[in-house]
Amino acid sequence: MTPSDFQEQLSQLPSDTPITAQHILAILAALQPKPARDQNYSQWDNQKIIDQDTLAEWLGESPRTIEKWREIPGKGPAFIKRQGKNVRYRVEDVRNWFKKNTHNSIGEWQQAEQEELTKRMNGKVKKLSFGGMEWDSFTATIFVDDKPMPFFETLDPEMNITGYEVQWNEAGSLATKFLEQLAHSPKTVIRTLQEDKTDLNQVSHFLVGETIQKRTLAHAIATFPTYETEQYKELVIEMLDSGIDFTITDEQGRNAIQLAMECGNQFLMKILSSYSLYWQLQTELPSRPIGQENRDKA
Repeated sequence: MTPSDFQEQLSQLPSDTPITAQHILAILAALQPKPARDQNYSQWDNQKIIDQDTLAEWLGESPRTIEKWREIPGKGPAFIKRQGKNVRYRVEDVRNWFKKNTHNSIGEWQQAEQEELTKRMNGKVKKLSFGGMEWDSFTATIFVDDKPMPFFETLDPEMNITGYEVQWNEAGSLATKFLEQLAHSPKTVIRTLQEDKTDLNQVSHFLVGETIQKRTLAHAIATFPTYETEQYKELVIEMLDSGIDFTITDEQGRNAIQLAMECGNQFLMKILSSYSLYWQLQTELPSRPIGQENRDKA
């Protein structure tokens, strides 16, 4: 959901709704603007050397945009490239590039920054900018006895709240499309993705805290706080029939099945087990893997 959607649901809660410290931390993580890791750009020494990701964060551009600039003479700041080394930028060169390409006054810039901050605090900004990337939706998870559950299903004083997590999804990513479509019929979701010729196993970026992780939609499903409904089950099965692979590993070498087990996502594990058993009974194969072999049916 977007910050605005989240704030609207919060405003509709009864005044006597029980809220724990973990709920408050999750709310702050979702609605507060996330500052860049280092915004004291004006205090940096001119000879300081920075990398591409730092420059992207400074300029509010994606690293991919910075890369494209280097292919066009004069498009971006001068850069340093030594054989066998990553591209680096000198702060003085970046500042000179700023002077050449800045047309508004400092006062106007500061006013715009303040207006942006005010809008974000009021929940009117739909996207979060961090790490040179944009994030347009998030999942607020509350852990009950270490099991992930949707935020608004955990407002119960009898529950043992053990933690929280807010995961932001890369703007326009497959995870964002999937999470936004949970209210629709499973076949509609799949049809929409197929019409867009979407690769269900493409890698997307996820922001957890201040760490950007690369994962697939299967990983997002595994860690998603599960609504144990028939609609959710149908959607996962439609995804499996369409070739989603739960065996692809992330940067830490973990696949979606392992993540589901770690998160205590028993509902998803039951769906995957039933799906595998179904194909074991329907075919002469010893088992139907929940992985790449699914794609031959898609």
